[in-house]
Amino acid sequence: MYSSLRVANQIILTGQEKGLEFTHLQIQKLLYLAHGYCLGEYGRPLTKDRITAWQYGPVSIPLYHKLKQYGRSVIEDTQEHCNEEKEEFPDLTGIPDSDENAHHAINEILDNFGQLTSAQLVHATHLPDSPWDIIFNNGFGRGNHIPNRTIMRYFRDVS
Repeated sequence: MYSSLRVANQIILTGQEKGLEFTHLQIQKLLYLAHGYCLGEYGRPLTKDRITAWQYGPVSIPLYHKLKQYGRSVIEDTQEHCNEEKEEFPDLTGIPDSDENAHHAINEILDNFGQLTSAQLVHATHLPDSPWDIIFNNGFGRGNHIPNRTIMRYFRDVS
């Protein structure tokens, strides 16, 4: 499992290789979809950070605080990690090449969803009976954590 920032960096890097660029909102939704793909396909989470049900869909709060400064602008560069992580793990730009499952998940998600607009990605994560829909519950569950087991069940059923 990786920090959501590390996964976001890999999404940015892989997206650049595919000629794609993303806003903060797009990265949040792509991170969630790749996380769900890993849970559904491999039975393991992609990120160690919790996914939370917000109005515009699933969000990683640590990633939100790191990227909110970009607003609706395209994020062109990978982001730096805090000093504590750098000392323990000096190269945290993306996901290690040795993690083939994580790279496969990100590639699959970018190949299938990477060209979608922010609005289209919000719609894709707001489908009826999706983990976000179940937890958000018409706003009554706003801010609640979406359990990995709920995400895993959903992604196993839709794959």
